Amino acid sequence: MRLSIYEGSWHMRLFFWSVGIWDEFCETETADKYKDGTNLCHFVRVICVYMPLVLLVHAAVLVAGILTLTWLPIHLFGGPALASASTSVGEAAILIIAMFLVVRFCNERDTVLRSRVGQVYAKITVVWFV
Repeated sequence: MRLSIYEGSWHMRLFFWSVGIWDEFCETETADKYKDGTNLCHFVRVICVYMPLVLLVHAAVLVAGILTLTWLPIHLFGGPALASASTSVGEAAILIIAMFLVVRFCNERDTVLRSRVGQVYAKITVVWFV
């Protein structure tokens, strides 16, 4: 028995978002499979188990990273580490901003390269058929 509900309702949007983050977490592609509907057991399992699990893992990694940069040096080395901890946080911020800019640049470059490859392919196809 399949559950068919209007896709614009809040719980269906939550379901599809939850399936999306679960797919990214597991590196799978199953979100399109549920566009026509799903059963109630899977619906509840995704919303009540998979989504909280992914969110908790992401939160744990984020908190561990922040504590590693702030609390751990101060706890291990005391007062002198306070200055180095602020330096570490600044360095981490610079690295995060740099990674963001590199990813953005690569995405823009990838888009340009794909459009150029399409143009070259179109030219080759036209020349080949003429």
